[in-house]
Amino acid sequence: MKASQTATPRPLPLEIVAKLSRLSTSQREVINKQMLNPRNQGLNLDDHRKIYEGLVERSLQRR
Repeated sequence: MKASQTATPRPLPLEIVAKLSRLSTSQREVINKQMLNPRNQGLNLDDHRKIYEGLVERSLQRR
């Protein structure tokens, strides 16, 4: 396992927190479920965060 995979995740940027607050609980749950697969594939934290932020952006555009 790489060191970056075991590192403590950094807090979410305030910009993403603000975007998440505009989503419904069910939208956030869908995003979290979608993130299980990449996480289980052993992606590093930076790649994981990029995917997460992309899902948040797409969810906001669908609103």
